[in-house]
Amino acid sequence: MSNVIVQGLGFVGSATAVAVAMQSDKNNNPLFKVYGIELKNKNGSNRVKMFNKGIFPFKTNDKSMQPELKRSILKKNL
Repeated sequence: MSNVIVQGLGFVGSATAVAVAMQSDKNNNPLFKVYGIELKNKNGSNRVKMFNKGIFPFKTNDKSMQPELKRSILKKNL
């Protein structure tokens, strides 16, 4: 499994982290271990806490974002 680092968990970074983390091989094994890096301030800390709880930190119309984030957290590749 390759490591991927996403610097900045704003909307685009958060969505990118989830999109990369949900990639899997034909046996449904994750292809990447994704690490999200955020500033050590109040907003950054809140985003990381939400991510670690499996909660996408922004409003989105993409109905797959939340379940894919939770799946990636459970598989321990995000």
